[in-house]
Amino acid sequence: MRILYVIGSLGLGGAERQLYLLAKNVKQSGYDVHVFALDATGPLRRDFENIGIVVIDGGFDGGTGKSRVLSYFSLLVGFIHLMLYGFQKRFQVVHGFLPLTNFMGSITGRLIGAKVITSRRGLGSHHERGIIWRWMDKISNKLSHFVTVNSLGVLDDVVKRDGFSPEKLTLIYNGLDFDRFDRQLACSQALRQSLGIANDEIAIVNVANLIPYKGHEILIRAFAKALQEIDKLQLFLIGEDRGIGQNLKKLVDDLGIKEQVHFVGYQKHPEKFLIASDIAVVSSFEEGFCNFLIESMYAKNYVIATTVGGNAEALAGGELGSLVPPGDFKIMSDAIVGACEIKADRVSKSCEAHQTVKERYTVERMVGEYLKIYLSDHLVG
Repeated sequence: MRILYVIGSLGLGGAERQLYLLAKNVKQSGYDVHVFALDATGPLRRDFENIGIVVIDGGFDGGTGKSRVLSYFSLLVGFIHLMLYGFQKRFQVVHGFLPLTNFMGSITGRLIGAKVITSRRGLGSHHERGIIWRWMDKISNKLSHFVTVNSLGVLDDVVKRDGFSPEKLTLIYNGLDFDRFDRQLACSQALRQSLGIANDEIAIVNVANLIPYKGHEILIRAFAKALQEIDKLQLFLIGEDRGIGQNLKKLVDDLGIKEQVHFVGYQKHPEKFLIASDIAVVSSFEEGFCNFLIESMYAKNYVIATTVGGNAEALAGGELGSLVPPGDFKIMSDAIVGACEIKADRVSKSCEAHQTVKERYTVERMVGEYLKIYLSDHLVG
C-alpha cells in the first residue's frame, strides 16, 4: 500500500510531531510512505528523510513582504503540484492534516481514486477568519471516507460547528514517544541542577510557541501573583517567538519578576525541562488535544490546565490535575499556590497521571487504529 500524508509545513508544532510519529511507524510496518508539505523547509524534513520517507515540497512561500496575490498564486501552484504527484504515484490512501491540507488532500484523493482520511486536530476557530474556511471544511468532510478527531472535545466541536454526524467521526487519541522521556526520567535531579533549580525551589514549565491564544500573559500574571505567597518559584517558557515575545518580556519587567522567568525559546527536545520541573501549566484559550499536556503528565509534572478542548478529558475531569477557566489569572494563581502547598497530593496525582498516559497514549495503539481504517473495506463517507 502506498500512503500519502499531506500537511502545510514541517515545523515543530504538535500536529507535525504527531505526523512524524505516525509516518515513521507506518513505514516500519512495511508500507510505502510519502509526505507532501506545501512548505517542506522546516526542521522536521531531515527527520523524515533520515528514516527513508520521501518528502515532496510544494514550494509554497507565503512569507512576510509577499503580496496577497503572490501568496495565493504560490498556494495554487502547490495545490497543482500535489495533484500531479498524486496522479503520478496513484496512492491508495491520502491522509490530510489540518484544515487547508485536509481540503487539498481530500480533493486530490478523490480525483485519483484513493481512500481519503482527514484529521481534525483542533477546534474550528479558523471558521471565524472567514466563511471560506467553513466551506473548505464542509467540502473536505463530504469527500472524506473517514474524518478522525483526537479528543472528545474536538469531536463535539465538529458536530456543533459543521453539523457533522458523530457516527461518521473516528476518535483516535494522540500517541507519545515514551523513549524520549524514559532515557532521562531517572536523571531528574541532575537536570534540575543543570538548569539552576535549587532543591527547595518549585519549577513551573509551559511549552507553547509565543502566540496570543496560548495565554502566556495570563500565565505570567498568575505566576507573579503566586510569587507574593511563595517566593521560591521559577517559570520556564519554552517556545518560538511568533511576534509577542517583546511584549511578554516587558510585562515580566513591569511586574518585577525578571529573575524568576526564563524565556528559553525554541527547543527541539523540550523534555528535559519537563522532567526537571514540578508543575506544568497549559494556559491556552483554545486547544484541540494538547501534546504538551500528556507529555507533562508522563514526565510526572502536576498539571494545571484551562478547561478548553480535550484538556479536561485528559485530566479525567480534574482527577489527575487541576482545571481552571481560560483567561482568569487569579484562579490560575490560586491553583499554582495550592499545588505548591500540598506536595504529597501533587506527587500522588502526578504518579497516577504518568501511569494513565503510559496505558492510554501509546504510539502502537495510535498507529494500529490508523492502520485499521487504512485497511478497512467499510467506508463511512
